[in-house]
Amino acid sequence: MKRLLTILSSLALTSTIGLAVIQAGFVAQPYGDQIVNADSSVTLPQGGVLRDNKRGYSIDATFIQYLDNDYLKATNAKIKNNSGQSINSKSVDYNIKTDRMAIAGPLEFSDANVSGLRAARAVAMPQSQKTIAFNVTAAVPVFRANAVVFDAARKEVFLYGNYEFSSKDGKQKGSGGTASSSAIINFAVSGSPKIISSRAIPAGVLGAYLALIEQSK
Repeated sequence: MKRLLTILSSLALTSTIGLAVIQAGFVAQPYGDQIVNADSSVTLPQGGVLRDNKRGYSIDATFIQYLDNDYLKATNAKIKNNSGQSINSKSVDYNIKTDRMAIAGPLEFSDANVSGLRAARAVAMPQSQKTIAFNVTAAVPVFRANAVVFDAARKEVFLYGNYEFSSKDGKQKGSGGTASSSAIINFAVSGSPKIISSRAIPAGVLGAYLALIEQSK
C-alpha cells in the first residue's frame, strides 16, 4: 500500500485551491484544484484564468490544461490579448510551437474597431498578432465575408469571398459577389475605416493574406 501511494503521488500533485501556478511564461489562477502532472503539464479541472506573458494574452475558461512552450487546451474560453481583441469560444487548442491556436465556435469577437462579430470558427496566431475567422458577420461596422483576417499590427481587416461592407456613417461601402472577391478595411485612423478594393491591394499583401486563409482551413 505504501508503495502504491508513493507511485500515485509521483504521477500527479494536487495543490491547494486558489494558489497561482507559475510556469515560465504562464501564470495560472485556478477556480478550484490544480494538478501538476508527471510530464510537468498543469490541469485546472474547474477552470481558471491563465495569463501567457510571453505571447501577450489571457484565457478565462471552465477547464484548462497546458504545458509551457508546448500546448494549451481550454473549454468555454474567453480570450483577451494585448491588442485589445476579445474572443468568446467553445474551446481552444493552441500548439505553441507552431503558433496556431484553433478556436472552435460559434464564437464572438470584438476589438477597438469591430463589435458584434460572430464566426463559425477561427485560428489565432498570438505571436504574429493575426486572427483568421470563417463565415463571418459583424454589426459595427456592418460586414460579412466567407473568411476574414484580422491583422492587429497593420490595423486592418482583410475580407475574402462574397463580402459586403458598410461603415457606421454609410460613407464607405463595398461588396464582392464571388468566392474570390476581396477587400481590406483599414483602421489606421481610429473611427474612420477606409475600404481598399482588391485592385489597390499590393500583390505581396494579398498573397500573404490568402496564404494565411489557406493554412487555416
